[in-house]
Amino acid sequence: MQAEITQQKGTALAKLSDYLTAIKKRHLDTNHHVSLLYREMLTSTGLCDEYIEEQLKNIHNFTVKLLDDAIAEKAIKPLAEPAYAAFIVESITVLIFLARKQISILNTKEQNEEKLMHSIIDSYLANIMLTKGENK
Repeated sequence: MQAEITQQKGTALAKLSDYLTAIKKRHLDTNHHVSLLYREMLTSTGLCDEYIEEQLKNIHNFTVKLLDDAIAEKAIKPLAEPAYAAFIVESITVLIFLARKQISILNTKEQNEEKLMHSIIDSYLANIMLTKGENK
């Protein structure tokens, strides 16, 4: 999935959006073992600790790279710690997956989960994005 995102043409922010959408879709795909990952994170048996840590680091490091690329493209302001921003957008994605039933009840704009996820992430990123006047 990361190789596909890396090879895409487009901005780092577009790649970040596509990556988060792909993760969200992977959550819903029963052919993958995402439910095992979450079950082990919430009530660990200890059997998959190394695997889970490896997967979470992989997702996180790729998200940080996309944010670093967006900074290099001058799409977002330089961040004191891009890892914190990566953690926030990753957390939003996971929270919307885990709380999707509750969110659908509270979703007054009746957006689908993907649009809602991107609205929340976009509102977070808006605080660190550069305006056209600053983007030099």
